[in-house]
Amino acid sequence: MSLKSNLQKQGVESEMLDEVVQDAAYQLASNANNDGMESQIEFLTVVCGWSDEQVVAVLSEKNVNCDQSC
Repeated sequence: MSLKSNLQKQGVESEMLDEVVQDAAYQLASNANNDGMESQIEFLTVVCGWSDEQVVAVLSEKNVNCDQSC
């Protein structure tokens, strides 16, 4: 029996997993931040599925781009 089927059989609904998912995502993000830039980039590109261009664009929007501030 799949985990989804098992949870549904126990009366678990999607909304009941919301906080669990948020806690897991927070933990992943926290670990990436603690492990430095390589892990942060991997988190954004592999885990979150962002493109390199998206990462650069967000950093530019936040005025973090060294080309603008250095």
